Amino acid sequence: QAVEPLMAALKDENGDVRAAAAGALGVLKDARAVEPLMAALKDKDWWVRRDAAAALGLLQDVRAVEPLMALLKEGNSYVRQASAEALRVLVGELTGETAAWVWAGLQRWDECIPLGSAAVAPLLLALKDEKDGDDDENGENSEVRQAAVETLVKIGAPAVEPLTGMLKDENKDLRQAAAGALVKIGAPSVEPLIRALKDENNHVRLAAVKALSELRRPQVVEPLIAALNDKSAAARKTAAKTLGDLKDARALDPLIAALKDKNKSVRLAAVRALIELKDARAVEPLIAALKDKDYDVRKAVVRGLGASKDARAVEPLLLALKDEDNEVRLAAVKVLAESKDARVIEHLVAAKKDKDWEVRQAAASALKILDKLASKPKP
Repeated sequence: QAVEPLMAALKDENGDVRAAAAGALGVLKDARAVEPLMAALKDKDWWVRRDAAAALGLLQDVRAVEPLMALLKEGNSYVRQASAEALRVLVGELTGETAAWVWAGLQRWDECIPLGSAAVAPLLLALKDEKDGDDDENGENSEVRQAAVETLVKIGAPAVEPLTGMLKDENKDLRQAAAGALVKIGAPSVEPLIRALKDENNHVRLAAVKALSELRRPQVVEPLIAALNDKSAAARKTAAKTLGDLKDARALDPLIAALKDKNKSVRLAAVRALIELKDARAVEPLIAALKDKDYDVRKAVVRGLGASKDARAVEPLLLALKDEDNEVRLAAVKVLAESKDARVIEHLVAAKKDKDWEVRQAAASALKILDKLASKPKP
């Protein structure tokens, strides 16, 4: 007698009532409840869908197989898990794509690995998993996502192209998860990521540049050089920084050209990259960059020229003592304090009268150090 009222309760306005009714119908195991429970698999509330799936597993009616399979492709991990548990009972032996969806739904990640490419689609869905919380089914479940990423990495090459496709996702966290997996997969990811540098989507190109930057393999140098001309300033900046880290001479001229980029951050990254290259051919272009309109760029150039110990840099650094920005002048004082050029002394003496107290103090300290060095008896 309870079955009819419970089936009616599956349409109650309250989601908790509908979920409780689904659970009770599963316990009663009355075949009349199969179709109403299958209809409840489309309920607007995920916990109702979850409990309806669990109830159908208890009823063990094969009519539920197809709708339960469809539910394995929805966004909430609890719903997928309940559906997968029901299908394990209904289907029996699991093979191929069915096995992949069920094992992924059950979060049996180790079972997914031997299935290779068949497991990629359900694992990609797990990357988009919704939050566990009752009231926010649009948040992300970081634990499920991390487990899915690690499993995709173990599957390796078959996951590369689908993961590259996920770089287009609007969700920044998903793009980062996909890029992180591609980096961990390693060599098989390089060519697809290089192709992604030509994608029309800014997110894709930037994610590809960042991933290639982390891979740091010889074959990424030329693509990163090309990325110095990307429409995205963030991509150009990342490319410049990585080319400096890689210290490959092929990047010299492109990085010199990047000193004229319209974006300050890119120019700054180019300066720092050229300093990392430690190539004497970069000195003259860096000297020219002392006229950059941004003080951060000029300051980085001063420090780089000081570190180069190149005689050509002394005169420009002396001129930098008259820069309009006090931080640039301060940087110039500090690097000139390490110079052995005789011209430095008189300019540091003049800097003791600078309008900025930090510059004056640094100049005085530098002169004391140089005086001690000069008075030290030579061996």
